[in-house]
Amino acid sequence: MDKDVNINLTMPDAWHREDNVYVLGKAFFKDELYEKGGLCSLLKEVEDAKEMKSLLEKFNGFYGIIKECDDKVLVGTDHIGKVPLFYSKGVKTDQIVIGDSFNKVFDNLSSRRWDSLSITELLLGYPSGLNTIHKDISRVQAGEVVSIKKNNDQLKKYRHFVYMRNPEPVHSEKKLLREMDGILTRATERLVEASENPIILGLSGGFDSRLIALLLRKVGCEDVVLYCHNTQNPDDMRISKKVAEDLGYRWFGFNYTKEDVEEACSDNDLNYFFNELGSGGGNLINPTGLVKYSKFKNRASFPDSGTTVSGSHAGAPANFLPDRWFFDRKKISKDFFIKGLLRKHHKGLRYIYESTEIPDFLEERLFNSLIGIKNKEFIEKYILGGERWYWQERTAKRLSRHPLVRRTYGYSGWYPLWDREFAEFFEKVPFYLRYNKRLQKKYTTLLYKKLCGKNRRTNKKRSDKKILPIAKKAANALNMDKIAWKTYDMFKYHKNRLQREAVYDSNLKYSFIPREGFLKRYTGREYYRFFLSMESLNHYLQREELEEIAKKVPTEISKAIKRNAGIQTKALSKS
Repeated sequence: MDKDVNINLTMPDAWHREDNVYVLGKAFFKDELYEKGGLCSLLKEVEDAKEMKSLLEKFNGFYGIIKECDDKVLVGTDHIGKVPLFYSKGVKTDQIVIGDSFNKVFDNLSSRRWDSLSITELLLGYPSGLNTIHKDISRVQAGEVVSIKKNNDQLKKYRHFVYMRNPEPVHSEKKLLREMDGILTRATERLVEASENPIILGLSGGFDSRLIALLLRKVGCEDVVLYCHNTQNPDDMRISKKVAEDLGYRWFGFNYTKEDVEEACSDNDLNYFFNELGSGGGNLINPTGLVKYSKFKNRASFPDSGTTVSGSHAGAPANFLPDRWFFDRKKISKDFFIKGLLRKHHKGLRYIYESTEIPDFLEERLFNSLIGIKNKEFIEKYILGGERWYWQERTAKRLSRHPLVRRTYGYSGWYPLWDREFAEFFEKVPFYLRYNKRLQKKYTTLLYKKLCGKNRRTNKKRSDKKILPIAKKAANALNMDKIAWKTYDMFKYHKNRLQREAVYDSNLKYSFIPREGFLKRYTGREYYRFFLSMESLNHYLQREELEEIAKKVPTEISKAIKRNAGIQTKALSKS
């Protein structure tokens, strides 16, 4: 007997439906832009996952797709998973539930089967692969098509995109720069065609957003608004304004305060987003992110609609690889790889990864989430694994903002530096030109000089890691990097523990927690994302359920859960 299909959407008016096809977003196909009815028409004759995979391999855009066929349901998302999609799996009910948020599926299930592995991952960063904190809910992964049979819940999955699927390095920098120029020009032209004017770009003092601004000027786009805020680097505002002047674009500066974050938390919007979206599959609702839209709306001369553009970057993965992987090694161990990955991407609780308990607990899960990586590999394979992690996990689950958030405030979004053609281009770029985004930084510098007749420096990264360079040198010389990192972890942990007030006062992102509560709960290890994740768990799980989970997870995670179980700020109070 076939199950009923229950499709629950956060934005039913934004999703376009024709017959049994639902689409959200836009995509280029054969150099033409399709959306709404046009996108539905391309999918009308598709009847199985392989057909959808073949079609989506030719799409270039950011979208979500749901199609109900006679005997199955097909669900697919774009090459970086910018439209999150979730589905129920293996549940003994008479329905298949599909939604564009974790909560839209969770709210339609009666089971409470919590996954201790995914809860550990959420507290540290985000659940990996298809996993969520609920054992009966899965997430469609970046570049994936999923087919669910109605009569037996049988799943088939295909990837229409994998980052660096077939690396074939070209070692001519001149040739690569010439090809990059053509691809980025076309990507920017697609951005302009797909956008709702004006294009609104957050311009920091760094390279990525600067590259987008330069490309917009290169293709002759005039309706552009640039802005910058004060939360990342002290040099950003000054450099950003100078770049905007050089390019002749309007510029706005925003000053974020703790009071702004506290106001965002007291506003009903935060609770609304949490209740609609949830965070059981990653993508935490960050109060600091909502401040931006509040600032937009309260500045009289700032556009109240348009397309906001992100500097998220297809070339960034090599920039998020642990430095310790490159201490004159040709081969690294599985344990070494896992610790490096966790330290770089999972910072909910910090200074804990040199022990083996957490890496051992998560090892199998993390390796199962990676594509094409075995237990023991040469360093080149692990580098590829780290880059794919950034594409599949970090980009989709940490850097992405749910379309509902932008739409609520009147904006849409686009990601020109994750244009599919540009992402596929990196198969030709050798690692030494991908690392630290060397090739695109050179291209950006050359383009700035060509368009503006000069160069302008970027910001300098802030760092209080004065002990780390010394530790690295000693570790490299003595092959004792494990000792060096343990020393560094101990130093940072005790420094933060003894300076709780300074930590709170210097970081706006902690402001959603009342000061008194922070000083009681903070031990020196917790990053703001841990507290946001814990807020979510306190929303979903009863205290007794959390206590059961605490018995199944590593010691540091268990302690943190017990210390914070049942504590909720007003920000995410249960409705």
